[in-house]
Amino acid sequence: MDDLSTIFFDILVLIAILISLLLAFYRGLFKELLSTVLWIGSLTLGLLGSLELTPELSSHVPSVPGLNWIIGGVISIISFLLGSFANRWLIKRLNIEPPTLIDRSLGFLFGFIRGVFLVSCAFIVLHSLVGKELIPNWIKGSKLTFLLQNSSNAIIYLIPKNLDKQLKYYGITSPQNTSPRNFEKLNAPQKPIRGKNLTPGYTPKQRNRMEDVIRSLN
Repeated sequence: MDDLSTIFFDILVLIAILISLLLAFYRGLFKELLSTVLWIGSLTLGLLGSLELTPELSSHVPSVPGLNWIIGGVISIISFLLGSFANRWLIKRLNIEPPTLIDRSLGFLFGFIRGVFLVSCAFIVLHSLVGKELIPNWIKGSKLTFLLQNSSNAIIYLIPKNLDKQLKYYGITSPQNTSPRNFEKLNAPQKPIRGKNLTPGYTPKQRNRMEDVIRSLN
């Protein structure tokens, strides 16, 4: 059963990467970059706008639950809509539709990188929530685990150190073991225990007793 689950997991990961890859190939690199910048910019404006406006508005409407989420969501949606119109105008202005072969080829590569990034983020969340010990065996035995682990380690190092404080402001408690060191410990093999008072194998007294028993048997 674990073998079938492992195969199913590998297929899901490959399908997610393939969808990102084909979508970027169809749309071209330029459109995908514009869309990526649009999403990141909208979310960033929503976050920054919420941090700036919530303290001021909370004094006027203190009874509204989740005011920071509402402000951030409204700013993100408005920014996304305005950015979408700007993207369409820019595409028509530059007359890059339909995409060229080079644009599609570069989009193919971009889609692969984006797909790996997305599945790696999902892998990080899974590791952070359940921990290494509770990860199912059909995920540990996946043929793509090495790709997910290496990509996840690279992503972890790019996360800002003050991200936890910003998440707590929104009422989000960051999962445990999300720091680079802890995440590496989750994936690294266990090291043998060493100590001053630890002796590898049997002690000299135990060896002498075993030799005495062997001699008595002979």
